[in-house]
Amino acid sequence: MSTDRIIEILLAVPILIIAFMTYRFSTKTLGQQQKTGQVTIDAEAYERARASYESALNTTRAELADTRRDLADTRAQVAALRRDNERLHTELSAVKAELRELKRRTPPGGFPGVTGTR
Repeated sequence: MSTDRIIEILLAVPILIIAFMTYRFSTKTLGQQQKTGQVTIDAEAYERARASYESALNTTRAELADTRRDLADTRAQVAALRRDNERLHTELSAVKAELRELKRRTPPGGFPGVTGTR
């Protein structure tokens, strides 16, 4: 081997080492960038999910408040309807009692000369 060839080899070895080290560093740097990018993406995804969750939670809270108001209104209506039902039941009982009394006082053949008697 000639001296020129040896010098070329000796110069090529450090260049190969530098090229290899550059490749390794760039690979590591790329890996770090990907990890950093993934962390950024994960943080953004978390923030979007959190915002979506909070929005859904606020909507659900509002719906719950509306439902509670509707329930209170319905209870008030039921109470009013029960009072009306009791009043009507009392009136109906009085009308039935009056009807029984009228039937009791009606002669067996009805009233002579009144139309619509049996």
